[in-house]
Amino acid sequence: MGYLFGFLLPHVLNRLHLGYYGLYPVFSIAWILLLFGGTVMLGGNGFLAVYIAEIAANSKEFTHKKNLVGFHDGLAWIMQILGLSYPRITCFSFRTTKYCMAKCGACTMVSIYSTPFGCFF
Repeated sequence: MGYLFGFLLPHVLNRLHLGYYGLYPVFSIAWILLLFGGTVMLGGNGFLAVYIAEIAANSKEFTHKKNLVGFHDGLAWIMQILGLSYPRITCFSFRTTKYCMAKCGACTMVSIYSTPFGCFF
């Protein structure tokens, strides 16, 4: 299902003429959510389907590809920052002040060392 959606996305985007450039990222997110939800409802792995769709869609040229790739890259960075910052935020509860510095140190180490390693290698 992921390959089918990834194969169809460039064809749909080439034929789709929206009035504003800002609607193309909205359409692509809706397309991905439809793929994810449909795959999960059929009993498949939604994350794998989205990953395969991305590989299939990225191999073809389509209108506003640079705009969409930039938008989704920025969104991925924001989600990565929020995902790695959340443990630091939650370590400041009053019950765990004894271990707060150790948690913050561990989260900082993970943020500093693992994120660039995972992104660039």
